[in-house]
Amino acid sequence: MEKMPGRDRGKEHTDSDQVRYGGLRQMVKAASLFFGLGFFLAANVGICIWLGWKFDEYFGTAPKGILTGIFLGFPVAILSLWKKMSGKN
Repeated sequence: MEKMPGRDRGKEHTDSDQVRYGGLRQMVKAASLFFGLGFFLAANVGICIWLGWKFDEYFGTAPKGILTGIFLGFPVAILSLWKKMSGKN
């Protein structure tokens, strides 16, 4: 068995371990990325809807603020996601 440097000192890993668990590691990494992006989108839209709701409470314009928050929240979330993914943060 060949030891892999720098990882899990004292434990031995074989090439078959890398083959067996390499795909699982990639899947978990991709899933965590997509869950994080989904949470990021939901948070942006949620904040816009909350601001619209507070606008409605303050000015008494019942559905208009929430609807505006919904319709403005999605483009803001997509634009923020685009900036985050392209590295222009």
